[in-house]
Amino acid sequence: MNLTSKLEREKALAETLKETKELNSLMRDYLRVAMDKESAHHFERKTEINTIYAELETIKKQLAEIAVHTPSKELRTLAKAYNNKGISLDSLGQYEKAIECYDKALKFNPDDNNAVLNKGVALDQMGNHEEAIEHYDQIISNLEPLTEDDFEYLEEIPQFDLDNLEIKIPLG
Repeated sequence: MNLTSKLEREKALAETLKETKELNSLMRDYLRVAMDKESAHHFERKTEINTIYAELETIKKQLAEIAVHTPSKELRTLAKAYNNKGISLDSLGQYEKAIECYDKALKFNPDDNNAVLNKGVALDQMGNHEEAIEHYDQIISNLEPLTEDDFEYLEEIPQFDLDNLEIKIPLG
């Protein structure tokens, strides 16, 4: 092999080596970009998960706030018992004792519109029509903002037992 062919061969090898280095550099750049995209995807997923957890914390706080203002199951049962006792006393014509029971029911569950209504009926039967009307107006003001659409919507909402509500979120 002559010197010219050796030089050409060396030149070709040097060119191949240069191309190989460029190719390696391009591959490293590609892998960096691919890894960055994957890292970005993981970052986006982590951000989404953090957002979900933040929303969950907000929901937990809202549920805790509701729980603070919602009588316990026992208090609701006690209020219902007093309300039912009042109904029985009302049927016996013992309106004053019935009203005492309705007041106790409202003490244990202030949002019980049934007890307010029953107290209004007892007051009406005693001839205290103006006071009875005040109780009816109280219920009307509590419930009047509801429209037909609201009632249809409310029928579609599943009912929850707040005393036994448990939230589970799969982490994996």
